[in-house]
Amino acid sequence: MRIAIVDDNPEDRRQAVEMTEKCCKARNLHTQIVQYSDGTLFLEDCKENPPDVVLMDIYLGGLDGVEVARRLRESDKMAKLIFTTVTGAFAREGYDVQATHYLMKPLREDKLQTALDRCFSDIAQDSRSVELKVGYQEYTVLLRNILFVRKDGNYIYVHTSGEVELKVHQSLVQFMQTVGQDPRFLQCYQGYAVNLQHVVGLGEDNNSFALDNGMTVPLAKKNRSALHAAWISYEARLLQE
Repeated sequence: MRIAIVDDNPEDRRQAVEMTEKCCKARNLHTQIVQYSDGTLFLEDCKENPPDVVLMDIYLGGLDGVEVARRLRESDKMAKLIFTTVTGAFAREGYDVQATHYLMKPLREDKLQTALDRCFSDIAQDSRSVELKVGYQEYTVLLRNILFVRKDGNYIYVHTSGEVELKVHQSLVQFMQTVGQDPRFLQCYQGYAVNLQHVVGLGEDNNSFALDNGMTVPLAKKNRSALHAAWISYEARLLQE
């Protein structure tokens, strides 16, 4: 696992490295921890050496941390991002770049451990997959690549981020049982289940979820408030400590 520490303050960077090393050692994790003093160097290195986890100061010299994160997300949607800062002014931007956690400086070891544990958990979650049988052929599909599932008769249609639609002879109930307690999947309408990981907001009519590929998935009107709250709760994993 590759962990990048991006901070233009040498002392803050040293402290972050020491705390991260201690946390990983306690969990018997084999990691490579790399340091960067500015965002430009970090972005350049990411082209050849993409990180799994990024611990980045927002107030970097030159490109600030939010802009660095935006550029990172153009090519890397999977890296787990932890922002560090002295103010909560950029919390909204943290959501926009899919930050996993938000830590206040000076760093506290227990808070950093919580943030890293969440990243490690999300990385494990990203590797989860499901076996789907289409006709006589079986496909292994990563759960993170599923946008939503739609039931039609005795089949479900699994829509993926690769713009592939898989027709599976299975009920929606069976699919939801297969993914188990995965917090990303929510039944949002009769015959529909959505992956909250791909939801970016409400549709223009407020009766649907808008997805990151431009599509929408309907919401049950009578449960709209509860469904919206479930999405907000999922997004609220970005915490200001």
